[in-house]
Amino acid sequence: MDSNSRRVDPVHLYLGTVTVLAGTSILLLYLLYRVAVPEVFNAFLASPAAAVGNNPEIVTLLLGVLLVIGLLVVTVVAFGVRAANRAPVDEGYAPHDRK
Repeated sequence: MDSNSRRVDPVHLYLGTVTVLAGTSILLLYLLYRVAVPEVFNAFLASPAAAVGNNPEIVTLLLGVLLVIGLLVVTVVAFGVRAANRAPVDEGYAPHDRK
């Protein structure tokens, strides 16, 4: 197997990463509001503008969570693209893998 066949297309890596992190983010936000603050969650579903207006700390919490999620996306994509562009090192393989 040559080294080019082991590389991952950065576009597919990016799309997969963003999809997984988006799903995780949605689940995290749902659990945060449903479990931690159910009254705010229910008010937010009924009227988002009123819920935000009545709970300014929720805006800070939401922005903080979104910032952390954004930083995770950037970090994972950066490391993934770096790993995808690097060829495997021959010294790292067991002798039976060499041809």
